Amino acid sequence: MNVRVDPFVIEQDTHQALLPAKVLEPGGAIASLNHIYKSKLFNLRLKKRLTRALSNNSGINHHRIRFEVEDGVVRVYGYVDTPGEKRIIGDLVNMKSGYKKVCNEISIRSSLFINDAQIVGAILHDLSLYLGLDLSKIAVEFKNSTAYLRGFVPTIYMKCAAEELVSSTPRVTNVVNLLKIMD
Repeated sequence: MNVRVDPFVIEQDTHQALLPAKVLEPGGAIASLNHIYKSKLFNLRLKKRLTRALSNNSGINHHRIRFEVEDGVVRVYGYVDTPGEKRIIGDLVNMKSGYKKVCNEISIRSSLFINDAQIVGAILHDLSLYLGLDLSKIAVEFKNSTAYLRGFVPTIYMKCAAEELVSSTPRVTNVVNLLKIMD
């Protein structure tokens, strides 16, 4: 009997050999080997798809992010500079199908924000880059750990997405969303 690493070859060769029925039956040793092989292959393909999608996005430094995939559960590790980057990575992972669960364990380097003006700048940057909002129609104010959003956005979805994005900014504990929908 010719035994190689590839379980499909093992299965093919064992049909010609005289082996106990327990080994060949569904749920036997050969079926278990095939299941493990297919599971590892699926995990590897999913990891490659996620890595490729991330590297195709020019707004993210993909060298700081890594994926682990096991049994269809995706774990995303690494660090980013802004909450917008974390959100866009989460959205990219959620767009890919075939997983059971996503654990977004990306850290935001909050030491970048020293004063209120830098926080406002980061918020405006994220709103523009990750949501595509027109900054000439939006004003952001930051006082006492509260971010105030004023202006106009095209849809209710953008209003909610802006609030969610700003709420994950370091040092922001509350968001007052006064954005209005454009007619």
